Amino acid sequence: MGYLLRATLIFCLSILIFCFGNASAEENEEDLNVTIELYSPDSIYEYPTFRYDDLIFFNATVSNSNSTNLSYIWLLVGDDTVFLGSHSSEEEFTVIFEEYNVTTCSSFDCGIVFIIQDDNGNQLYATIINYIHIEYNYYPSNSVDIFSSSNIYGHNCINHTEEYNNFIEGVDIDGDGNLDTEGFWDNFTTTWEECWWEARFDDIISFNGTSLDFDGVVVAYEWNSSIDGLLSNQEDFSITNLSIGNHNITFRAQDNEGRWGGRTVSLKIYPNLSPNATITSINPWPADIEMPVFFNSSSSDIDGVILVYEWNSSIDGLLSIEHNFNMIGLSLGNHTITFRVQDNDGSWSSDSSSIWIYASPMAISGADLENIEINTEIQFSGAGTDEDGEIILYEWDFDGDGIFEWSSEENGITTHIYNKAGVYSATLRVTDSDNNTGTDSRRIEIAQGLTSAIPGVIIDEEAGLLIVATVGLIIAIFSRRD
Repeated sequence: MGYLLRATLIFCLSILIFCFGNASAEENEEDLNVTIELYSPDSIYEYPTFRYDDLIFFNATVSNSNSTNLSYIWLLVGDDTVFLGSHSSEEEFTVIFEEYNVTTCSSFDCGIVFIIQDDNGNQLYATIINYIHIEYNYYPSNSVDIFSSSNIYGHNCINHTEEYNNFIEGVDIDGDGNLDTEGFWDNFTTTWEECWWEARFDDIISFNGTSLDFDGVVVAYEWNSSIDGLLSNQEDFSITNLSIGNHNITFRAQDNEGRWGGRTVSLKIYPNLSPNATITSINPWPADIEMPVFFNSSSSDIDGVILVYEWNSSIDGLLSIEHNFNMIGLSLGNHTITFRVQDNDGSWSSDSSSIWIYASPMAISGADLENIEINTEIQFSGAGTDEDGEIILYEWDFDGDGIFEWSSEENGITTHIYNKAGVYSATLRVTDSDNNTGTDSRRIEIAQGLTSAIPGVIIDEEAGLLIVATVGLIIAIFSRRD
C-alpha cells in the first residue's frame, strides 16, 4: 500500500511539476540547460543507492539563464515530502540523510525533486530524479559451527517448506470510492533449514563463530545459553560440563555503530548413557548339582567402556567377576542370577535370569550275588535317597534288558527267581518328586548244576552224571573182589 501511494504521489507531483514548469518557462521565456549529478565519494554503494550516513552531494549546473538571482530547492518525495534545503549562491548542495531523520526510504525508493526559481519567486525549472535508495546500517551477519570431543553425537538438519497464500486488496488511488487496481493472490513458498547439535555432558565443546559486517567492522562478540547464561565474549571458545538439557545457543556480534546481529542454534546436552547388559545363555537348564553350568553374556556402552562385570546368585551371592564363566557346586534350589556391568562413568546396568539346581536321587540296589542255584528265590531289597525331595517310584530290571519288570511306589523290596543259569545285571531305578531318576545295579550269578559237599562248589549237571557213573563203577569192582 505504501509503495503504491508513494508511486502515485511521485507521479502526480511529476505531472504538476511538468505542467507548472512548462507554464513558467513559457511565461518567463527561459530555456535553461540543467545538468544534475548526485554522488557520495566515500560511499560503499554506487548511485542510485546511498547509505543513510553518507555525505551526498547534490550538484546542479545551470546555464542559459536570463535571471541573475536564482534560488534552488531540493525535495525528497517518499511517504512524505521532506524539504532538504534551498540556497541561492551555489548549485551544489550536500545532505546527510541521517540528520534529517529520514525513514521513508528504508523499504522503497524515493524521488528527488529539483526546482529553480527566479528572484521574483517564479518557477523556471522543475524536475524529479527517479529514484534513489537509502540503505540503513546493516546488522552484522553471523554463522555458527559446533564441535564435540567425543564425536558420538553430531550435527543434524531438517529442511522445512511452507506455502503462503496472501490476497492483496485493490487500491483506491484517487479517493473516489472506486478501486483503481484489482486485488490479486500473492502465492509463494519459503524453505528454511532447521539445524541442531548434540553432545555429551562431559564433552569438550568448541564453538566457532563467524561474523561479517557489510558496512562496518565487528567490535564485540557474545555467546549465551538459554540454560547456563553467558558463556563467552570471544569469537571462538571451548567449554565443558554444560548443563544437561536443550540449550538455545545465541551468538551475537556488535558493529562499530553499536548494532547487534545474532544467530541462535539448538544444542542438546545428553547425560551419560547407561551401558547395556544381557545374559545370553545359562546352560544346561535345569542342571544337576554335579554338572558344570556355563554362564554367557554380552555387553556394550555407546558412550564409554565397560570396566566391571559381576554375576550374583540370590542363594550363593557373588559368583564371578568375569564376562563369561562356568562352575560346579551351586546350591540346590531355584537361583535368580543377576549379571551387572559398570561403565567408566560409574553407571550400572543389569539383566536377570534363573537356573534351577537339583539333586538326582540315589538308588541302592544291594550287594552282588554269586553261585546262586537255579530256581532259587532271591531277595531284592532296593532303597533310595533324595536331597531335595522324596522317592515316589521304585523299579527293577532283573535281567538288564532295559525293561523294568517290577515297580512299586512304596519301596524297592521284592523277590525274583532266575530259571536259567547265567550272569545277570539287575538294575534298580528310583524316581523322585521332581521326576528325576537315579539307577544302581548289582551282579547276579546263577549256576546250572548240583551242589557239592564242599561249600561254595557247584557241580555241572553233565559232570555230576559222569562222577556218579565213575563212583558206581569203582564200587562194583571192589564188590567183586570181596
